Amino acid sequence: MTEEVEALIDQLLASQWRGPGPIDRTIHPADEMLGYLAEIHGRDPLRGALHYFATALGIVDTYDQAIAWRFGGWEKVERMLDFASGFGRATRFLVHRLPPERLTIAEIVPEAVAFQREQFGVTALASTTRAEDFEHPGGFDAVFVTSLFTHLPEPTFRAWLARLAALRRPGGLLAFTTHDMSLLVEEHRAKAGDLYFLSTSESQVLDHEDYGTTWVQEEFVRRLIEEVAPGSVAHRIPRGLLNFQDLWLVVDANVPGLDAPAFHGTIEGMPDRVQFREDRRLVVSGWCYDPGWNDPPARATVMIDGQVVGTSEDFGPRPDVAKVLNLTGTEAFGWEVVVPYDLPPPLHSHLLYLKVQTRSGRERFLWGHNLESTLRVGAEAEVEALRARLAKTEAELKTTIGKLEHRLSAIEASRFWRARNAWFRLKQKAGLIDEIWP
Repeated sequence: MTEEVEALIDQLLASQWRGPGPIDRTIHPADEMLGYLAEIHGRDPLRGALHYFATALGIVDTYDQAIAWRFGGWEKVERMLDFASGFGRATRFLVHRLPPERLTIAEIVPEAVAFQREQFGVTALASTTRAEDFEHPGGFDAVFVTSLFTHLPEPTFRAWLARLAALRRPGGLLAFTTHDMSLLVEEHRAKAGDLYFLSTSESQVLDHEDYGTTWVQEEFVRRLIEEVAPGSVAHRIPRGLLNFQDLWLVVDANVPGLDAPAFHGTIEGMPDRVQFREDRRLVVSGWCYDPGWNDPPARATVMIDGQVVGTSEDFGPRPDVAKVLNLTGTEAFGWEVVVPYDLPPPLHSHLLYLKVQTRSGRERFLWGHNLESTLRVGAEAEVEALRARLAKTEAELKTTIGKLEHRLSAIEASRFWRARNAWFRLKQKAGLIDEIWP
């Protein structure tokens, strides 16, 4: 990784990692997740790498809360399985929660299995396409499965849920994630049943007929858990993983003293304006919203080159954002920070980092990049916004013109208008007027 990426990851970890270090930052060149994240962030490798670590922290935060709910802390977990763990995006953090000898991972890509074994020192198992071919005695206190059931067709979904539930010891925890059917676009949702599978995914390695994209109904998942893990109780935390995938926690019904889990996610947000003013001040503004955790934003912070240069605790309503994002019943907030700017050129040598802290103290990374790229992205966003407004204005004018033309056609077709035209033609023939006004 470049010095620029390393410096921004330093700030991300200082802000959000609650654990010992150092964190191994080695990423395997075949790690498809890194490429996917770079792709969805404008094919920008810096943003891809930063979001690779930011999402890893989000995954580990979810694991932390699940372990605290079931066991009271990581020290009470003897053995854990992280199934379908890729090339170790989260493993590099998990080895600081559990000693590597107590952590087992499983993955179907052979290079990922070898990489995690050699790089992180964990027990690494080769997974299989068919659940019945995966042989392991089990006995795990906790089995975590993120972003696997979001990709499986129904027969495989059912088989793997049964197999992984069976790998728990008595009283153990199974945690897995799904895409709720509400995330599916409406045209597909109308014809979906309990489970909807599309043979497409971000993977370029796995067969898309085996590993596509899956959406499910909550009732379907509950029925399936009752079928494959009788005597268990299941808790669903809507969008409990990265504010997107639903999190399911499955434990034996006879485990004493367990209340319903009280999970805490984090806010969503983005900067929407970064620009210089003529008085040599830098204006940074953005928006954020609480997607349902009852933990609203409290402070926005702007950092340049690792130093805090400005903060704001003034969050005003942003109905425009709420409308665009269709935030029914949820309020969006805007913030702005204006800071003096007196840094030596070039702009690309200075790193901008933005974060927002919630009322409970949780922090959310919003942006990290050099100033030159940030200003360019901001300018591109403004151009796109202007184009959108122009297109809207053109559409409105076209609609207005169409209505006026329709009204004119109706007038011209009326009996009064025909009589009026006949009268003017007579006057023209009589030489009283030169032409008929339309």
